[in-house]
Amino acid sequence: MEQQERERALSCVNTMQDILNTLTECNDLWMSDIRKLQDAYCKLSRIVGVAPPKDEDGKPKHYADKVLDDDPQAWHYEKDEN
Repeated sequence: MEQQERERALSCVNTMQDILNTLTECNDLWMSDIRKLQDAYCKLSRIVGVAPPKDEDGKPKHYADKVLDDDPQAWHYEKDEN
């Protein structure tokens, strides 16, 4: 994907996140519909390559707008080897 396409897809992911947040707070849909929307959001996020930004301590800001996964501010899960 070209960078411009990724940025457009990022905008869609962030819009979907806003919708999910509102739907979760209002509980105004069937739960199965919310699950379908959430699954689509997760799949699109992986395909496009987006991640939550990091806070000052390096922890993920899950409710902030996502950033592209190659952004220096992108948070990435690291498995604890202990």
